[in-house]
This record gives sequence, structure tokens and C-alpha cells, in this order.
Amino acid sequence: MDSRLRVGCAIGKSEEEIAPELMEQVKMHDPDEGPPALSSDGKGPYPKAMVETWGKVPEYGGRGAPLTLPKPGKDWQCLQVIKKRKGGKLESVRIKIVYGDPKEVKAK
Repeated sequence: MDSRLRVGCAIGKSEEEIAPELMEQVKMHDPDEGPPALSSDGKGPYPKAMVETWGKVPEYGGRGAPLTLPKPGKDWQCLQVIKKRKGGKLESVRIKIVYGDPKEVKAK
């Protein structure tokens, strides 16, 4: 991270409640761009909030029922850092790529 610039702030009872609000605040800074590269903990709802905020419903291809739910973009980058603890001590750290090419996401 190049800076610790805060681009949004929300208060709520759970991350599920505030994640969509935070994503909307981030989108206000550059509404024509897609989402920024994002990392979160393993239980955070941020990948889902990204899709709700920036996702697009794919064009109908003429076969089957048309899709109605938004999908993530091909150039999105999102990962989750999943920490496993045992007895209060950190046992392992795993990185799960949610959106994007694993090599590119890890490089950022």
C-alpha cells in the first residue's frame, strides 16, 4: 500500500451491513472506473459487495434463460487473507484469490 488514505467510513453492527455502503463510497471517487484491487479477511462480505456495486449483467446470448444477476469483471482483482489460529497463536496464513489472475493479483 502506498498510502493509508481513507476513502470511506461506515458504522454498523456487522460487516455485511456496511460493506455495500463502503463500496458505494469508494465508487463515488471515480464512478466510471471499475473497483480498485481489494484485499480482505476470509470472512468479509466485500467480494459480494463489489459485485453488487460494480457488477454488470452479461448480455443475452440467445440460448437458455437470460442472466439476471450481475457478474464480476474479468479485470477485477480481489483476494482474501485467511488466518488460522490455534490457542490464540497464528498457525497458518492462506491467500485465496477471489477475482482475477492469481499471478497478477499476488503481484499487486
